Amino acid sequence: MMRFVGATLAGILLMMAMPSPASAHQFSSSYLNIRVNGGEIAGQWDIALRDLDYAIGLDSDNDGVITWGEVRAKIHDIEAYALSRLTVGAGAGDCMLQPSALLIDHHADGNYAVLRFAASCPPQTHVLTIGYRLLFDVDPTHRGLLTMNDNGNVSTAVLSPDRMTYTVVLGAAAESGFLSFLRLGIEHIVGGRDHLLFLAVLLLPAISTVRSRGIIGSLLDAGGLLSLFTLAHAVTVTLAVLRIIEVPAQISEAAIAFSIAVTAADNVWPFLGPRRGVIAFGFGLIHGLGFASALGPLAVHGWSLVFALVGFNTGIELVQLTLALIAFAVAYAIVASDFASLTRWGPAKVMLPLCSLVIMVMSTGWFLDRSFLLVTQQ
Repeated sequence: MMRFVGATLAGILLMMAMPSPASAHQFSSSYLNIRVNGGEIAGQWDIALRDLDYAIGLDSDNDGVITWGEVRAKIHDIEAYALSRLTVGAGAGDCMLQPSALLIDHHADGNYAVLRFAASCPPQTHVLTIGYRLLFDVDPTHRGLLTMNDNGNVSTAVLSPDRMTYTVVLGAAAESGFLSFLRLGIEHIVGGRDHLLFLAVLLLPAISTVRSRGIIGSLLDAGGLLSLFTLAHAVTVTLAVLRIIEVPAQISEAAIAFSIAVTAADNVWPFLGPRRGVIAFGFGLIHGLGFASALGPLAVHGWSLVFALVGFNTGIELVQLTLALIAFAVAYAIVASDFASLTRWGPAKVMLPLCSLVIMVMSTGWFLDRSFLLVTQQ
């Protein structure tokens, strides 16, 4: 049993040792909107200033704050850097991209450069191929969220190092983008350590009852909690993407860390009572704000938005269910092998408070770190 406990704690401590940015959900994304209107093609590209600063250096005085003056001084560098990593092919040759304006916009996760440009394409263009390479050489986790508006016919795609091009036949039926956003949801939760830790502390009590309640009863409890969590964050993601609610990322990230610490503390010293479903739903609303940062200001509406949201949330749910099934399979294997009878304490009695205590300490550190960051950035 000591080896079992040691291996589990080693896994958690390894996660603690990994670099932990104050905002674990600010995945690098840009938002590229290309509009075809008759024979005219125009684009708008929202790129995070923090990404541009990392790539070409914007903060000239190194004070941690990027001002409009610093951006204005690097306008030509920004345009050259961005447009050298974007191509719009038209079959007979690439279109010529010409910047028209550079603005600043504020999103929930920070300030963005808004690069507007026009594309001059060969006449009688019927097929456009978008080639996207922004930041892939320095950040392979970066994603480009593309919206194509072909005379009102809207399609979406998520561009990554595995899919750097997207082709659209002008006038043809648009792709829903469901599979692209399904994959984005999977990537987002797999890369979000605090979301995974929250799921762990939420499900640990159910996993610990496998021996007493049986695998079916424990699985039903866990499935109910996961469903409430998914429903809650789906609601918040939708409201955030529609910009009905907008919470700064610094606040939502601190709240996510707080939710993990509270749930872990309840596993060690129960004080919330038999309200795990309420906890899952309430904190799911908070975690949805973190998920929403992956989608940002999608320039889609109607069915395109529905497919994107359904795909994204389905990807998250698939990962949650898969991890839960793996955890219960391990717990059942321990029970079936009668491993728990080797000691009068049993792994379940040790693992629940021990793992929860370690996670509580870790998430409390995250909360303090993010709260301090919030204060210093005000």
